[in-house]
Amino acid sequence: MTQPSRLDLLFNRPRFNLAVQRPRFDTRHSVLAQRPLRKIGVGHCATVWANPYPVFYEDDSEESSEAGVVQVGKKAKDVVVVVKKYDGGCGRSPTVDWATQKRIERALGTVPKDRIQVYTRWNIPWCIEFLHPQDAESWEPILACMPARSTSCRALILERIPSLSEADRKVLIQIYCPRAMQDAALADVDNEDCLIRPYLGYRGRSPCQQGGTFSLRNFPLYLNQIEELGLDKLSYANAMAEALAFLHWKAQVDGLGIEFVLAPQREPPSDEGPDATSSKKGFLGDHQLWILDFECCKPILPTAEGVDKAVDAFFMNDPSFPRPGRPGTVDDILWRLFTNTYLSKSLGLFRRGELKPNVKEMSRLFIEKVVKRSMDLALNTAAIMAE
Repeated sequence: MTQPSRLDLLFNRPRFNLAVQRPRFDTRHSVLAQRPLRKIGVGHCATVWANPYPVFYEDDSEESSEAGVVQVGKKAKDVVVVVKKYDGGCGRSPTVDWATQKRIERALGTVPKDRIQVYTRWNIPWCIEFLHPQDAESWEPILACMPARSTSCRALILERIPSLSEADRKVLIQIYCPRAMQDAALADVDNEDCLIRPYLGYRGRSPCQQGGTFSLRNFPLYLNQIEELGLDKLSYANAMAEALAFLHWKAQVDGLGIEFVLAPQREPPSDEGPDATSSKKGFLGDHQLWILDFECCKPILPTAEGVDKAVDAFFMNDPSFPRPGRPGTVDDILWRLFTNTYLSKSLGLFRRGELKPNVKEMSRLFIEKVVKRSMDLALNTAAIMAE
């Protein structure tokens, strides 16, 4: 297999989609397709099941005129979904996952329509249904599509985040998978369920490059790899900053445990026609930053206590966000961009007269405390290394 030239990747930069898109379906009436479900993910608390076939969601409601809220009226459509089964027994709560996502959806609905395209650079999979173990009518068609002896439990039905294309998967395999393992990786069906987890706060190598097995599921892509692939790290930093500001001060959650992934953008409704600005050139083509896994999030208020919880969550999460760096370094440039965007968007997502009195002060306090803790951690690490 011929490895693509770095120049080929660098001179075919993808477009990072900067606008949130809302799915064109309602969640109240659904029929699950009678086709086998395949396990596409395993986490600490849940397994995720999907098939490539869409499920039809029907809506007989009227379109809402509420600012920022998009409902489909009679324009229901098919959508590919996943079943997230909380069958891992680790204590994480699907109730929290569901409630947090609904909280975010409501908060998105309060953003004025004329600001949605300007202020949102990220997306979340829409929540569709919450299933209880006792919901026999709902579980019957699902369990019929699962392996024998599967049982009902608490679960969420969510919009599926699109997987990377075959061409993009081949690029990752050609660059990051050892040559002796590439044919097996290309043939592995599990690698079709590929999402990229970008880590702007860490430089490193993929697990397989360190002697581990190779998998494209939740593929970690560190800052140095983002750079060598010619991906737009500045746009990612902006998007993460805006998302975190939104979570903190609009949805008022700490963001603990959330994951960011790079994936294709949501397919536009067929009645809107093709995107005139769409470009499929380069690695990843048009794509978006998606956020998932909200089961550890906790509510916060714009107070000093709320800031402390948000800072704790920032450092407990994977190193998705940029970190403060030495002056003049790429890390420092990313951090300054992240900081400026976080502070401006903390205020910009509110309507005039709606801004809560402490948000400006608390958003600055959050950045200050992140910087201080980063410095403390660096000093502690240096002291340990010197011993």
